[in-house]
Amino acid sequence: GVYLTHDEKRLTLGGSCVAYDYGSSACLQHDLLHDPKCQGDLSTAVIPPYCFQPFCYVDAKSCKKNSQEDISRSDYFNQYDVFYSYSTCNATDYFWEQYLESFATNVSLVGGISITATVPNDQYATLNKILPDGTILTPREREEAYFDDTIPFGGIYIDYMNSIVKLSKGDIQNVTYTHTSRGSLKRYPASSSYTGAVWDVHNELVDMAVGPIWVTGERLKMTSFTVPIVYDKTVLVIP
Repeated sequence: GVYLTHDEKRLTLGGSCVAYDYGSSACLQHDLLHDPKCQGDLSTAVIPPYCFQPFCYVDAKSCKKNSQEDISRSDYFNQYDVFYSYSTCNATDYFWEQYLESFATNVSLVGGISITATVPNDQYATLNKILPDGTILTPREREEAYFDDTIPFGGIYIDYMNSIVKLSKGDIQNVTYTHTSRGSLKRYPASSSYTGAVWDVHNELVDMAVGPIWVTGERLKMTSFTVPIVYDKTVLVIP
């Protein structure tokens, strides 16, 4: 669990202060206990469904690498690196996502930003892992090294992004590349690691995903895309 201390972080919900251990240490229905929108007579008031879902704050760095649970950045503490998880508590984030979508707005960040980007797949040539001496890892070695961020990613998409950083002349300070979280890879095993990478963007674990990612309806619901840089031509052949 993660404790939010008196000196570090302060949370108010609808103008009402909550306990400093809100969301910390244990899986509880924290919103039902503290969120004013979740208060009222259950026999007469309409309580939002997310109120009844238990969750807890988690160590994102550790969970991202070692756990298959789904984690997201806190919407209340978005100025800090505080992350929560419903699945850790055997609950679902479906109702909270619905609530967020009801008043979502688009936010643009420009000028001197630093970007964290997940690399969804380590395909040879387009995306790979490279040792300091320039040696490109074999497919088996890449599979073992994928979750090791001390071994940098390489390939044409990484080169492309690094070129954009140079061309931005300071608008983009740097790009830090990392692996997709195990929780997202578990959540989308059938629709590939690419959808898992996009889900990490949706959950604000990273700022963007870099790679040959198809623009699909499912992924567009998670986040926005840049204009395509490569087009795949698909044809249907009927004998």
